Amino acid sequence: MEPTSTEEQVNQICNDLYREGTTPSVRMVLNLMPDISSTSTVHKHFKKWKDQLDASQESLYDKLGFSTEFTKSFMREITRFGVEAEDRYKTLALEANDQRDQALLDLDIADERLYKQTAVLQQQEKEIKALKQTLAEQGKAREATEHEIRQQVEELKGDNKELSETNEILRTTVAKAELRMEGNELYVSEVKTNQQAVLDENKTLQQELAVINKNHAALESTLFGREELLEQLRHQTEKLETHTESLEKERSETQTRMAVVEGERDTHKENWSDAAQALKETLEQLQEEKSTTEKQQKALDENQAFIKKHIEGEKGSH
Repeated sequence: MEPTSTEEQVNQICNDLYREGTTPSVRMVLNLMPDISSTSTVHKHFKKWKDQLDASQESLYDKLGFSTEFTKSFMREITRFGVEAEDRYKTLALEANDQRDQALLDLDIADERLYKQTAVLQQQEKEIKALKQTLAEQGKAREATEHEIRQQVEELKGDNKELSETNEILRTTVAKAELRMEGNELYVSEVKTNQQAVLDENKTLQQELAVINKNHAALESTLFGREELLEQLRHQTEKLETHTESLEKERSETQTRMAVVEGERDTHKENWSDAAQALKETLEQLQEEKSTTEKQQKALDENQAFIKKHIEGEKGSH
């Protein structure tokens, strides 16, 4: 505990100097107290401390008959012992405070890490949800595209079937015409005319068939392009699923780290509780030792009074 008054500061400085074997003076005390400018105040407290020291030494010398040097050495050792005990208690109190502050700091760090990990986990969950929604939308679009392409393929197959049937009819007509031409030469001219018409019609149909085949090839090319697009969509879907699995794994690892951080936070709380308990025990020990010192001082005063009374009784009897 730091001195709370000028007198306590002066007494502590004088005790420290006296314990080190240095005879204190007003100038020394003023040099060690730069914040104090009143010389008279310091001189008053120094004189009081000096008078108490001289009185204690004189009283001990009168009562016990020790030499002045021995009395001074004895008082110096008592003062040193008291100051060292006080310094030791101060150190214990400061160490307990440091442990408490460190435990609080560790607890704050653990709370901050837990908050950050929770934010990261929430962000990853949002990303996973958005990816799943994107995959669902792309799947619907892919199914719609496949359905449209299948319909176009079915329509092309129907057109090809109709053209095949038309060609077969034309071939049958040509064959019948040729048979008629062989069986009836009079019918040759009409057959030739009809054959030319059929050939013209067949040519026209062949041109239409070529156009249809061209359109069919274009549709097949479009279908191939759609299949490539579908393959790209499947590849992208696989990538998204792989990324989703990676995010799931990261979320699992983050939850594991959160559990570790919570364990560390509980450990820091226990350390802080232990530090607080140690500080409490130290303060109780300090109070007990203070009480013991007061009792010892009281016993010493009673012994001194008894010795003084005995000496006065001896002088009165003589």
